[in-house]
Amino acid sequence: MRLEGPVQYVTRHASKDIELHGRTIEVSLSMSVGLLARAASVSVLFPALCRMFPLVGLARVLPWFSAALSLLYLVPPTLSSILLASILIGVFFPLLMPLNDTVATFGSSNGLISYGNVRYWGSAGFIAGLAVTGVATSRYGAGIVVVVYICACAVMAVTGTRNPDVGTASLGIPAKRSWRTLLRNRVFVLSLALSFLLQGAHAVYYSFGAERFR
Repeated sequence: MRLEGPVQYVTRHASKDIELHGRTIEVSLSMSVGLLARAASVSVLFPALCRMFPLVGLARVLPWFSAALSLLYLVPPTLSSILLASILIGVFFPLLMPLNDTVATFGSSNGLISYGNVRYWGSAGFIAGLAVTGVATSRYGAGIVVVVYICACAVMAVTGTRNPDVGTASLGIPAKRSWRTLLRNRVFVLSLALSFLLQGAHAVYYSFGAERFR
């Protein structure tokens, strides 16, 4: 579930592949719009979709959106095409992580699935995916990252049709909820600040690794 992988590949090679003449501001722009789209999607679009549609339906449909949008990375690269891919994939692909976590949580609470097994196999799959991508990259070069990403999205879309019924039509979240109530809660604010720091450290760690081993 790594949005940063293919996006970093495309944008880090943009100055050479599409002749942006070393203008790093344009490369940074394509990265930034994707991350902004991701933030808005997870915080605004995901709750809205959960209010309107059943979780199982979303779990079966959204992976196909991601699989279809992954083909945008095969379009001959220009700044416009990279920005378009960054925004569209930044909107739809990140939805899968909170969606699958929610499905797993409801399925576990209803006794339909074992959450421990889900986390176990998810972690095992993450390690296996890194190993496969690492071997493929060392053998075929960085360009194979996009191919692996597209294939992974296709497999995820097919397997998504087997998601279990979590026993709820939709989350039924109230349409409006004041953020001020949450922001007055010191525990929530502290937890949110710590999450920002952890996610920031996580992003810096992977960015450093990408730069170090590029």
